Amino acid sequence: MIGLEQKLISQICQSEIIQQKERLLLAVSGGADSTAMLILFAEHFADQLRGTIYVNHHLRPTETANEEAHVKELCDHYQIMFKSVDINVPEHIQNTGDSPEAAARTLRYQALEDCRLHYDADRILVAHTSDDQVEEFLIRMIRGTGLKGLSGMDALTGTIARPLLTIARTELTEYLKTKNIGWCHDSSNDDLSFLRNRVRHELLPFLASKFNPSIDQNLQNLMTLLRAEDEFINEYVTEHYQRISKSDSLEKTIKILLNRFEFNRLPRAIQRRIIERACWQTGCRPNYQSINGIVEHSCSDKVSSEIHLPNGVIAMITHGEIVIEKFPAYKSERYRVTGDDFGEKWIEDFGSHIVAALNKSISLCKTTRKTRIANKHLVDAKTIQFPLLIRAPHPGERITPLGAPGSKKVSRILSDKKVVRAQRSRHPLLISGTDIIAILGICTAEPTRITDHTEEIIEIEWNDY
Repeated sequence: MIGLEQKLISQICQSEIIQQKERLLLAVSGGADSTAMLILFAEHFADQLRGTIYVNHHLRPTETANEEAHVKELCDHYQIMFKSVDINVPEHIQNTGDSPEAAARTLRYQALEDCRLHYDADRILVAHTSDDQVEEFLIRMIRGTGLKGLSGMDALTGTIARPLLTIARTELTEYLKTKNIGWCHDSSNDDLSFLRNRVRHELLPFLASKFNPSIDQNLQNLMTLLRAEDEFINEYVTEHYQRISKSDSLEKTIKILLNRFEFNRLPRAIQRRIIERACWQTGCRPNYQSINGIVEHSCSDKVSSEIHLPNGVIAMITHGEIVIEKFPAYKSERYRVTGDDFGEKWIEDFGSHIVAALNKSISLCKTTRKTRIANKHLVDAKTIQFPLLIRAPHPGERITPLGAPGSKKVSRILSDKKVVRAQRSRHPLLISGTDIIAILGICTAEPTRITDHTEEIIEIEWNDY
């Protein structure tokens, strides 16, 4: 038996990733990693396999036919059920404005879960490797994350299992070569417009060649330590969360109530974790600024503060409680956007993003230009942090426009600019954390002003598409 086979089999048998008699589905793209996973499981865990799923994303029509044929040929050889599933990523991008990566990931995992249920499987196996783990660590660090994020991907997440997380990509390609089995190359992995590819092809080689050739292993070791510490802290958080929280949910709302007085006595690190967990329960993933904003408001003398979070979740600070609640879709005759399907739009990174419901697009890039022109907002990069939120203004919401002596209601600014009521939905707010950055296409907020101390400028363009 080849050494890699022994390593994988030993890893699976000694861990709780996959239990005996569990029924397994393999997600196989035809690349080296998933091809190696298919061969390994077909030869050593065949009695547990329910089949193999190939997902066609409709992004690379010149390559997918070869990939599908490659996977099907291997399945036929090993007498494994093969299923090809179509998902329409371009259509999803058009409808939601999501990035290609986010859209593909969302639809892919939905399709895999549907297949798992259809074929009565217990687990879906995906071929993430130790290389993916290191890349993900750096991506999360660049975008911003906490201890949990830096702990890396879990070997088991719900019904998704990752049996190759401790195995390097080079080991898998060498294994395939020894068995004289080829694989397909995904050309999108060469596209440096994607952050993951820049990390893979530029950042990691640079760190290895200029700083430490063992950077991959060192980061894996760090993730192992962080994971253990994160698990320890989580036990402490769970104890206090259960003590100070209660749920008061109705049919169309999810509400978490936290005892503010007990919360304020806890260490700041535990407070942040508790807020994060409460937000997760309501179905949103808050960023650092949002979590910190809730904590700061709770520990101050402020009451009746309201902080808007992703996915229609609102945090409210009262005298005795922190209330985190997911409301039904927000609708206001006065401020309603075009169509009920635009409630909010999250912007994860630089680049162009479509806001399909408004027939608009937003583009963000770094610039050295300081002269302002129509439809473009120039802001100090230090005043914003991704992800950004685009949403309709709420009644009574205020902003201090650039150069203004004080704040004004958003509705008043739109009225002063002679924006008719029917067109106001096309000028939503751009939000960073809890701060309004701009009324898009109308004005920029004073706190984002470019000064002599500004080191980096971000240009935000709001246009029809």
